[in-house]
Amino acid sequence: MVLPASIPSPTDDWQVFNLGQWFRDIGWTSFGLNIDLRASTGFIILGLIVALVVTSRRLTTRGAEPGIVVDVAIWAIPLGIVFGRLAYVALNPGEFFSAGSRAWSWAFVWEGGVSIWGVLLGGVIGVLIGGRITGLRASTFLDLAVPGILIGTVGERIGDWFEHEYFGTPTAAPWGLQIPSDAAGFPVGLSESTLFQPTFLYEILWALGGIALLLGISKKFDLQWGKTFALYLVWYGLGRSWFESLRIDPSLYLAGIRVNVWIGWAVAIVGIVVFIVASRRHTGTELSVYVAGREWIPAAEVHSEDTYSDTDDDSESSAGNGATVDTTDTESVKATRSVTSGAGTK
Repeated sequence: MVLPASIPSPTDDWQVFNLGQWFRDIGWTSFGLNIDLRASTGFIILGLIVALVVTSRRLTTRGAEPGIVVDVAIWAIPLGIVFGRLAYVALNPGEFFSAGSRAWSWAFVWEGGVSIWGVLLGGVIGVLIGGRITGLRASTFLDLAVPGILIGTVGERIGDWFEHEYFGTPTAAPWGLQIPSDAAGFPVGLSESTLFQPTFLYEILWALGGIALLLGISKKFDLQWGKTFALYLVWYGLGRSWFESLRIDPSLYLAGIRVNVWIGWAVAIVGIVVFIVASRRHTGTELSVYVAGREWIPAAEVHSEDTYSDTDDDSESSAGNGATVDTTDTESVKATRSVTSGAGTK
């Protein structure tokens, strides 16, 4: 039977590649490498790297110390992985605790299987810890990390495409996704020619659209104090709840609805609450990406005669052009001027 126009899935020989052989194929020395890497893992790593680069550039543009994103990431990434794995195990208990399951298999995170809900929770906790150590405002970091988070989502969903995962109900649409009938998640009893909703692609498009939309809204309304991240939670939570409602793979259900759909709605509600609270608590603009007294001062400015002048105090307090400044943060200006230690002090 001839399939209609559709989206093909990568074949098995594209799922795993040898790093050493890949280096040799492009003319580089392999350094003796003989490591097999799953394409899905490669795209997740690539998405993470791009996300860190983008977030770092956005932080330095706002006046943060170059490279400080790493000081936060060393907390956010490991905690994101741990919480992501625990959430995945909690949402898929039959995969790890049924008869015949390997002992401790739930801890083998390298075999794949993390939940983005857990990744988000662990990542936010990591940002709070990293912000406490570095002096960065956690809310500001999360705002500036939104494009990077969505880029990471794109990398993860491309990885799902390579793994023949994250697809939806059968469809006759020309953009239907081909899934090999021998794939682990192929529904029993369906024809080999069945096409499925490409939910992985829907989420990729949703993430890319979210980057454009949220950046545009944030710039137009000068959203700070965690408000951009709050809108991200609303955007992603609503989108993910829809994508999950299309899926047909085994899942936990509550009141006849997939638990992941409930979580998506809950995340969106949390985003709305965070936005409202932040709007009421902070009506002005942020003076710094750092909390009061923890500002980073470039070496070239530490001994500048006008760095701590009274004139500069007055100009920064007014925020220029008649803009208002959140009164809860005015002490940070005074604290900055009192810094007399060496270059790069935070």
